[in-house]
Amino acid sequence: MSLTLNNIIPKEITISTTPTPTTNGCQTKMSNSFEGFHSPASTGKATFTTCVENVENRNFQNAIDSSTIGIQEMFNNTLSLLDVRAWTYGMTMQVDKGLKDAQNMIALAPTAAAGYLRAGSIHTLRSHYKAAMQVYQTGIKALSGEQNKSARLTLQEKYNEAQEKLDIRIDFVTQLPYEVLHQVLDHIEMEEMVGLMDISKGWRDCLAGYPKPWTEICLSSQEDEEGSRPEPILFKLHHVSQHVEEIVLYSTTKEECEMLLTVIMSNIFTNLNILEIHGYQMDHHYQLLGALSNIKNTLSHLSIEVDSKSPSLPIGVVLSMCPKLETLHCEQRKAILDIQGIMPHGSMTFDSLTDLEIRFAHMEPSHLEFLLECCPKLRKLVIGHCSFAYASVVRKACPNLRSFIINYGGIMPPGNDEVVFSADPDEPKGIRYFCLFPNYRSEIMEPIIDILCDSASVLETFLMSAATPNNDITSGWNALSSVTFPKLRFINISPTRNFDPILANILSGCPVLEELLLNVGFGLGYDTFNAIAGLPSLQRLEFASIRGINYEGMTSMFRTLEARQHLLYTLEFDDCNFQLNDVALQAIAGISSLRSFTLINTQVKDQYSFDNFVLKLQQDSNNTHIRVIILCQIEAVGNNSIRSLCNIPTLQALNLYELPNVTSTGLDYVRDHDTIMLYENQY
Repeated sequence: MSLTLNNIIPKEITISTTPTPTTNGCQTKMSNSFEGFHSPASTGKATFTTCVENVENRNFQNAIDSSTIGIQEMFNNTLSLLDVRAWTYGMTMQVDKGLKDAQNMIALAPTAAAGYLRAGSIHTLRSHYKAAMQVYQTGIKALSGEQNKSARLTLQEKYNEAQEKLDIRIDFVTQLPYEVLHQVLDHIEMEEMVGLMDISKGWRDCLAGYPKPWTEICLSSQEDEEGSRPEPILFKLHHVSQHVEEIVLYSTTKEECEMLLTVIMSNIFTNLNILEIHGYQMDHHYQLLGALSNIKNTLSHLSIEVDSKSPSLPIGVVLSMCPKLETLHCEQRKAILDIQGIMPHGSMTFDSLTDLEIRFAHMEPSHLEFLLECCPKLRKLVIGHCSFAYASVVRKACPNLRSFIINYGGIMPPGNDEVVFSADPDEPKGIRYFCLFPNYRSEIMEPIIDILCDSASVLETFLMSAATPNNDITSGWNALSSVTFPKLRFINISPTRNFDPILANILSGCPVLEELLLNVGFGLGYDTFNAIAGLPSLQRLEFASIRGINYEGMTSMFRTLEARQHLLYTLEFDDCNFQLNDVALQAIAGISSLRSFTLINTQVKDQYSFDNFVLKLQQDSNNTHIRVIILCQIEAVGNNSIRSLCNIPTLQALNLYELPNVTSTGLDYVRDHDTIMLYENQY
């Protein structure tokens, strides 16, 4: 309900000057006692008392006059208080509240200048001069008549002042030194930046003239990927196309892909060298090829993840159109490899291409071989959804390959790109980075073994995940029994019972191995543990989801590592289905070089064994260097165990998660130690 004069007069108080009729038509004698239904505030009590006395003394006209004067005073006070509060709101940057009070002033007194003046002054505080001028103009029209001439002149003066400020106001964005403006722009999100372009041409020119925010553009409509909303950025991209060096789009609709490709086709992108489209959806590829044609002289990296409903991407045409392309990643899991565009031209080569990743539902070996033969300088190759038999095609067609990954879709360990993409002609041939994941229940291993033998002298990283548990996986591996890997520093492998002696032989030939990860496997025998104990450079050892081990071999391994004062820095047990006994834990505690120890959902014999492990870590004579301990889902750990851990002199961090026998009391032991960081879940 709007605030008006009638609304501020209590309706319950009614003073009648006419006699009250009785039911039989006769008049009754009027009572001298006033009966009120609303009590006044302290500020109006004196006036109210005077009016009541006049009523009781039957001075009715005086009562009416006094009440009228009081109401007028209250009305003026209300206007004044609203005016003060509106001004205060404006000065404390509560502009919306101030404007509301000014509007209430106008509603109370639409023919008074005060409300219009106050609303205009608040708009002026925000430099909204046009809004202020509109309010003043409304007030001038509302205050008609000769009696309001002075008020109209005041409003006209304020209108003229706002007009002058509008004409001469300074646009600070266009006047700031570039160095200061650029520091401000560095803290503005891209989506907000494109919104600021609509304020004026001057702002747009300033924002578009600063290249840093526009060099790398990441757009996403996918919930699990970070990035700005595609539509508002793409609408303004033509203003900054000359600055763009990289565009990454995580799309969920065909319209987003069409918009991006249209923008690239229609504008000049003189520096665009990286283009990635994830969730690419198109009924045909004409727009993509048109966009590539416009950036073919600068594009060096192209990555496209094609939707299952889109037609097969013509890899040959893409390569033919982009002569400077160094990296091509294409994933289309429900289509067949299409090399249309290069098949008729046997002499065509793509000398700039060094990094190729192709994942298709099916690839004809002959098509793959033809494609690879056209890429003589290929250094890195990733192929998906194919058998290990394709490795023989790769071995033949790619003599300069340095990194080879088959079917692997997980998080891969970092590779040494400096070595992989080295252009040194004296660099020896062979694969440095080799990762494979069996795609069929029974795999032919001979091509893999041939590559390992060829690259033994230069191989640095070997990853074979989820090896098949049948006998075929062991076929031919004996060829590696006498092979040495002098540069192999990282192995991540899934062992099987039949593979155990082969793994032991491989490890025996790795004198510089630094990281060994054994995961999702079954069967670690004595020979493998013995080979691990003999690795002189091992720094990280991880067992993850391992089932079935030789306990004697494991205990012997840790005893050997303890006795040799090995350089093992990190030891991890994650979701292993075996038990760590007291002897093994004591040996682990005795490895003085150990910096980090992780125990996740792996059984410890009992709390006594774990407490003895901690006790040994506390001993000064043990010369321990342990810094970080991570414990998760370990029943043998209790509050007393946590208190004992806090007494390890070198400990800097404890990560405690889902420990059923640890309460807040145990966590308080850690919190009381200023030198130990606690990372925990909510108990």
